[in-house]
Amino acid sequence: MPKKTKKFNPLFTQHRNKIKILGLTMVLVLYAVVGAAHAEISSPIWLEKKRISLRAMMQKKQPPKKMGEKSHKGTEKKKKKKKRTRSPMSRPAAYFLKSGSFPDLITDSPELVNTVCWLKSPDQSYKKLTPKKTEEGILIFDEALQGGLYKIYLYHESKTNDGTRYHHFATHWFRNAGKDDFEIKPYKEETREGLYGEEPIFYLKELTKDNKDNYVSLKRHTGDVLSFQVLFQGRPVPKVPVTLTTAQDWEKTLVSDEQGKVSFLLIKEVFHTDKVHKKPEPYLAKAVYMIDSDSRQKSSSKEVYTATIPLTVYPTPYDWKSKSAGFFIFTGSSLAVIFAAAIRRKRSLAL
Repeated sequence: MPKKTKKFNPLFTQHRNKIKILGLTMVLVLYAVVGAAHAEISSPIWLEKKRISLRAMMQKKQPPKKMGEKSHKGTEKKKKKKKRTRSPMSRPAAYFLKSGSFPDLITDSPELVNTVCWLKSPDQSYKKLTPKKTEEGILIFDEALQGGLYKIYLYHESKTNDGTRYHHFATHWFRNAGKDDFEIKPYKEETREGLYGEEPIFYLKELTKDNKDNYVSLKRHTGDVLSFQVLFQGRPVPKVPVTLTTAQDWEKTLVSDEQGKVSFLLIKEVFHTDKVHKKPEPYLAKAVYMIDSDSRQKSSSKEVYTATIPLTVYPTPYDWKSKSAGFFIFTGSSLAVIFAAAIRRKRSLAL
């Protein structure tokens, strides 16, 4: 029997080289996308506050009542008594998880959903939050009904193709209004991923005190001195570079001393001309600590630890205070001169 010959499509034979080039291009594009994803994960992480309108937060939408459904007013009242209400000026914890190079190359990679998130409430209890992917970005949310100081600790681990393992840590604080009508729970020694006791394994701790004598400055102004301490497993780490980056892409890097401490002077970036600039600017403090792996291993790799703290810096109040004081001084002196000229004229006419 004669052998069957394979029939080739004339279009395929005619455009064979073009198809090969197209396939090679697709492979290169896929490789670039994968490489970009690794680059995003190898960069630090931090939190960005989500804006929530107070009116939308206070409005509670109730589902419509179905036909024939009986009302249970007694049970509803009991449930309302048990449910904790929100204070008038308090807000829920709603933040977007960001990564990249601050402030220009900011991304929200889908792999950030795997970030470990711990919320420390004012009663010293810990709660694990799950990041969720939304249309706006990777969202971290909690009702945060208690009044007091909250702390959020983030941890993300990734490994690149060259064997470098990245450990990203991020810290954020916020304070809610309300009564401190809760009991402080005793600390329980539990294994929490990314934490060493009550703090992150690699921790950039802020040492600036605020008005309520807590070691966290929630409202910072230009001209203030901002101090940090670099800690690894609860111990200070010397000779670690700490970089402070502003919204205008100005940055300054200092090296921690023997006690792991650094101090920055918050400079003024935006100068007003005719109007006083009162808008706050986002800053980011970042520490990078590199550890070489065990030399006995076959493949030599590095352990890179990063820790970040997002800051909100307000212009110094002396700007608008000095301007208002100058206005009142000028107005008062002008009125005094006019009043004195009027009295002198009246006396001269009387003579």
